[in-house]
Amino acid sequence: TSSSATKTFSKTKRIAIVGAGAVGSYYGGRLWEGLCGSNSSGSSQSNTNVMFHLRNENYDHCVKHGIDVSSYHGDFSIPAEELMAFRTTEDMARSVVVEEDNNDGDGRSSTSSFDWVICALKSTSLDEVPKLIDPLLSPETRVLVMMNGE
Repeated sequence: TSSSATKTFSKTKRIAIVGAGAVGSYYGGRLWEGLCGSNSSGSSQSNTNVMFHLRNENYDHCVKHGIDVSSYHGDFSIPAEELMAFRTTEDMARSVVVEEDNNDGDGRSSTSSFDWVICALKSTSLDEVPKLIDPLLSPETRVLVMMNGE
């Protein structure tokens, strides 16, 4: 598998960071720090998953080393063992199992569902956005787009 994460379940809130370069890693990392980061006992602070879509060498590096951000507002790191990283948004969507009534009596559906999709791509990648975010969307998903320059 090309994912470093395991399956999650419906009671878990999910935030997808699509395009985890400088902008996506910073804002996604701040969300992770506030919602998911380990406390002093090493356990997660909430039932929220912040998942990162990374490409190519960024994926390879972050899966091995995590994400490190140096900021005027304070430095932080997401350790590699806690980072939920994916090469493709399709892999990210497949990692999610949503338990809901699908009207066939078994009470389960394999439909992926994200509460938020934060798209942080460069403006030169605008044409790729629909294909990238489509696997992550449901009628309840909220989308935030943050585009930076070229």
